[in-house]
Amino acid sequence: MSALDNPAVQGGVVPLVVALVVALMLAFVPGVGRTPAPWLAVLVGYLASTWLSTGIAFSPLTATRKVLVIVVFGALAGFAADLARARSRKLEAALAVGAGIAAAWAFQSILVQRETVPAIGIAVAIAAYAAAQTWLLLAQREDGLRTGAIGVGLGLATGAAAVLSASIGFLLSGVAIAAGAGALLLVQVLGRRDVPAGHAGAIVIGLGCALFALGAIMLAEMPWFVAPLLLVVPLGARALDPRRLRPMARASALVGICVALALVPVAAAWFAARAS
Repeated sequence: MSALDNPAVQGGVVPLVVALVVALMLAFVPGVGRTPAPWLAVLVGYLASTWLSTGIAFSPLTATRKVLVIVVFGALAGFAADLARARSRKLEAALAVGAGIAAAWAFQSILVQRETVPAIGIAVAIAAYAAAQTWLLLAQREDGLRTGAIGVGLGLATGAAAVLSASIGFLLSGVAIAAGAGALLLVQVLGRRDVPAGHAGAIVIGLGCALFALGAIMLAEMPWFVAPLLLVVPLGARALDPRRLRPMARASALVGICVALALVPVAAAWFAARAS
């Protein structure tokens, strides 16, 4: 078995290195470095992890492949908004609603197997959760350090909860997002510059982790109540943000806060796994 077949390499090392290289290349391009463009490195890291672990294919378009498609197109839509320099609450709301609708579509093949009324109720719950998590990240897109810390905590929480619920695939996806977000934190701290996540970075982290959690619920054994508990990470990061610290100290403190908050949904998934 080669090193690239190791799950730790596929989910952590490769996306970290790939995201770091891509982010560094973009961060120091004149006129680009202070835009959200470097945050596309998180998406590239996630794609590299997926390519190594399961490969990238679109036929047949299964629920897990729909997740990949949604994350990619969501990031591109966000980046288009960044290029247009669009900044409005209405746009944030529209992107969040679109994220919710896309999340329900991702699991349509599973929902149609249920009776009509329960299926509609589950679809609404899926859309509401994905929209809420996406909106929480979009609301903090101007703060690159906080968004990066949330990405680390939320990605780790999603991945750990997924593996406790018997889903290795979504474990790797969640950890890949965490690794990519960590790479963007390093770029900002070492480069002594704040790189706003923009719509693109916020959507990759917020919607991506929401879809991974929903996938672990719909396709594996994650209990439904773990998903809303994941929201404590972005909410807590905003409430407990030590703004007065210098960038490196603030980044370290935010990562510590987000990882600590991540223990809440992970603990819930762990107790649920033990009970079953």
